[in-house]
Amino acid sequence: MPLWKRKRSPGKQLLARSKHLSASVRGALPRTQPRQPRIARIASGVAGGLLGITVGGLAVASRFGSDVVPLDRSLDAGPHIYSWRGWRVVFYENGPDGATPIVLVHSINAAASAYEMRAPFARLGDRYKIYALDLLGFGASERPPIRYTPDLYVDLLIDFLREVSGSAHVVATSLSGAFAVQAANRSPELFKSLLLINPAGVASLTAPQNPAGKLVEQLYRIPIIGQGLFNVLVSRPSLRYFTRQIYSDPAFVEHGLIEQYYLAAHQPGARYAPAAFIGGGLNTSIRDDLARLQPRALVLWSGYNRLQNIDREREAFHSANPGLRTEVFEDSGGLPQDEQRERFENLLRDWIAQREVPGGQQTQQRVG
Repeated sequence: MPLWKRKRSPGKQLLARSKHLSASVRGALPRTQPRQPRIARIASGVAGGLLGITVGGLAVASRFGSDVVPLDRSLDAGPHIYSWRGWRVVFYENGPDGATPIVLVHSINAAASAYEMRAPFARLGDRYKIYALDLLGFGASERPPIRYTPDLYVDLLIDFLREVSGSAHVVATSLSGAFAVQAANRSPELFKSLLLINPAGVASLTAPQNPAGKLVEQLYRIPIIGQGLFNVLVSRPSLRYFTRQIYSDPAFVEHGLIEQYYLAAHQPGARYAPAAFIGGGLNTSIRDDLARLQPRALVLWSGYNRLQNIDREREAFHSANPGLRTEVFEDSGGLPQDEQRERFENLLRDWIAQREVPGGQQTQQRVG
């Protein structure tokens, strides 16, 4: 018997009647929403698919680096704990007790730690008492999900000098140099002198955080999506790319350096402080602070740094305080304390020796 002549079973007849009734009811009811054009439906589907792929990809990326070992120290020295406002700040010591103290402060970036100060930390301990710290939110220090601000780091520097090192010569890099200038103006008695390495805060990283920046910061703080975004930013290829923009000599961008940065950037809570930096929450203007800076200061500029307009920043610093002593390492990258180790060491030793002699002359000099 042909299929079309076969009688429907009672169950199939009931199903057919239900479908007919449902179609009749739908036809009788007015449509509450107009049917989307076909192109809109396609675009919506594509957007939803891309969003799903993106979120899924970030979820996968959020697990990158989850197998790295805990970072208990950034330097080859026994870590010490400074309990500050209930948080654990790790610092390191080298050199004889009672010697002239030097405090080394690393820069602010997604993989920052005291590791970038490893050369002066090791080389200057023969004569000076060296302190280097992992700022809160970086390195082996605690990384709480708090609001990170310039004042937080200014207060940390002041308290560290007052409670740990005592009055000291302070060496600070990049944006941390701006925090050090503000700290020196608030508590000049704690600063024997300042040596600022490629500092920011006059021509760059000065604008207050805007709503878009706040949104970016909050996005990075979201547990899965934010962690995924941050892990892409601090992947090994990304770290290698950014490091090559800093060093003038590519020989410094070697496996051990990248692995150390990768380890520092994949600790629990590693994204919170950099999120504030990326979103502009750590920007600060020090033009007025620089103009009235009381401690004697030396500013060291590099000739090569693709991530910072050195010439523009240097001119801005000179305009804000023409009396600052300036040195330029023309053939060095953004971290001259690492790339030009002996030259930097000699500069710092001479600088401190002059500061300890009454009436030391302030000069400007270019070092080739």
